Amino acid sequence: MTGDEVLRGARILIVDDESANVRLLERLLATVGCTGVVSLTDPREALDLFLAYQPDIVLLDLHMPHKDGLEVLEELRRATPEGAYVPIVVLTADVTSRAKTSALSLGANDFLVKPLETTEVLLRIRNLLHMRRMHVALHRDNELLEERVKGRTRELEEAQHEILTRLARAAEYRDDFTGDHTQRVGHLAAKLADALGLAREEVALIRRIAPLHDVGKIGIPDAILMKPAPLDFDELRIMQRHTVIGADILSGSRFGPLQRAAG
Repeated sequence: MTGDEVLRGARILIVDDESANVRLLERLLATVGCTGVVSLTDPREALDLFLAYQPDIVLLDLHMPHKDGLEVLEELRRATPEGAYVPIVVLTADVTSRAKTSALSLGANDFLVKPLETTEVLLRIRNLLHMRRMHVALHRDNELLEERVKGRTRELEEAQHEILTRLARAAEYRDDFTGDHTQRVGHLAAKLADALGLAREEVALIRRIAPLHDVGKIGIPDAILMKPAPLDFDELRIMQRHTVIGADILSGSRFGPLQRAAG
């Protein structure tokens, strides 16, 4: 986008108590096709118009009656959303270091000294609008990236939930073909967590992971897991290790407890 296109598409707010200065700026901006210019000569109206119009740049006179430019500048900066970039150019015949320092300390982005030089005015406004456009584009890209990250995170959480659910049911189906037991455990564990006053996120997490309490049964031999008679001492010890096997499965350990024991 060319400099003139940036100017033509910009919303510009002029605040100057001198009507002649306002008309000069309006005519100057009109020469490059800028149609989004809004002006006022009463600085007391600046804040309301700033909020309503949401300009891309503000041209602000420094010395005005009723409310000077520094007061207006301070108001506009307080009203600017955090992280937003809305350049403010101070227009003044006061070239003292005190005036410049005061304005810059309150958030002014640039100075234009009266009487205004037309080429300089257009160049400075155009440069600041380019910076504003890049800032807005970057902010938009960041928001889009953040939404994509959130969407991807939701997808991963849903996939993880699905994997945990299937894993829990796979373990339960070895000795309970309905799989209802795992779901009941998850439901009751969540109700207990809620009754204890845990945070909503913690309750939801417990609801998801409680059904995995018996996932270690996957590592128990069928002869022991489905034995119709009481287990002997050795069989009972193997059965009791299903909790350790389950912990290894969920932790992603490379070697299971039985392998480590054998080693």
